[in-house]
This record gives sequence, C-alpha cells and structure tokens, in this order.
Amino acid sequence: FSISSRYELEYDHSNNYTDSKIEGYLTIASVLDSSFFYNYEYNFLNSFLDKQFINYDNHRFTLSLKPFKFVDVVSGFSFGKDIAFREETPDLGKRLNYDISFDFSVNDNFSVKPSINFSRLQKLKSDEYFFNGYISRLDLRYQFTSFLGVRFISEYNNFSEELFFQPLISWRPNSDTIFYFGGNQNMINEFQDYNSPHYRVNKTQLFLKFQYLIKS
Repeated sequence: FSISSRYELEYDHSNNYTDSKIEGYLTIASVLDSSFFYNYEYNFLNSFLDKQFINYDNHRFTLSLKPFKFVDVVSGFSFGKDIAFREETPDLGKRLNYDISFDFSVNDNFSVKPSINFSRLQKLKSDEYFFNGYISRLDLRYQFTSFLGVRFISEYNNFSEELFFQPLISWRPNSDTIFYFGGNQNMINEFQDYNSPHYRVNKTQLFLKFQYLIKS
C-alpha cells in the first residue's frame, strides 16, 4: 500500500489568491491483480469567473481487478460537492458519480470494452438537478496483423440524447508510416413534435490521415 498527499496554492497574474486545496491518496494492491484507490480532496478556496467557493470536500473510490485472465474490471464511485460550471450563475451542488468498465480480450486479436458512467449534480437547497444522466460506450477492436487493425466505437449520451458512431481503419507498417481512414456519425432525436422514436442524421464527418517519413 502507499499513502501520499499534496497541497496546492494558486495566485493569478495580479498576485491575488484564487485557489487552495489539499488532497490525500491511499492505494492498496491485493489478490486477483486488484488495486483499491481512495482520493480525498478538501477545497479551502476555488475561484471561478467572479465567484468564490470555500470549504467543501469530495471523495473518490476506484477498484480495479482481473477476476479472469481475459477480463479487466474498473469501477469508480465519487461523492461530495462540486461546482456547476456551465450554469449562467455558477453554484455549488451535491455530486454523485458512478462508472464501470469491462475489458474483454476474446483472443489475441479481438477485444470488447463496454462502459457506462452515471453522473448527477443536485442543487443544495432543492431536489432539482443541475444535471442527471449517463453516458454508455462500446469499444470494439480487431487487430488483423501487427500493423493492420480496425476499431468501432459507439456511444449514447443520455444528457443530450445523442447517438455517436466512429469506425476507423489503421495501417502502421512501421513507426514512420501511418494511414488512418474513418468517420464520425452523430445522430440526435429531433422529432419532438412528432410521434416517432426514430433518429435522424445530425452530422457526418469523414477523415483521412497519411504520414510518411522521407529519410535522406
């Protein structure tokens, strides 16, 4: 196991005291290639725009383990207070976050990695939320050879109700030659005035990258 801590103090260009916090870390390694991590953070002062937030803390727990040779699991849980940065008037809220991801190595060539992240920030003086939702993601990779592989990523964002796809082909015969070809496909449910559950294309992007080093 290991224990560590750090203290952070910041000033702006006008030499005004803007941020101050202390953090503590605890890491424990155990059986099944597992590790447990805990982070405690206490903010004495956190300045954002023209507002200052004082004396609030939060906690973060992370557990990673390998129950089987072909499976890696990482799960995290955090709670405490945090700033709603995207509000017109930033304010403190009660944060709760949970995430878990699995990495399945089906064989030496094929891997599957699903994950999901739940996150919410509740107002301190009411039952309303600044935000409350989740993001789910699926990452598929297949390596045909040491230099040729494909990747497919799909993601659903519950906050914005958007669906995202990204296929990618990569070819790297050596460290100096790189070829990528892929695209992004964003879909969003905009049929709010119609009785339809379908999605429609919101944005499509194709990209290509080729790099070759000429040596003299």
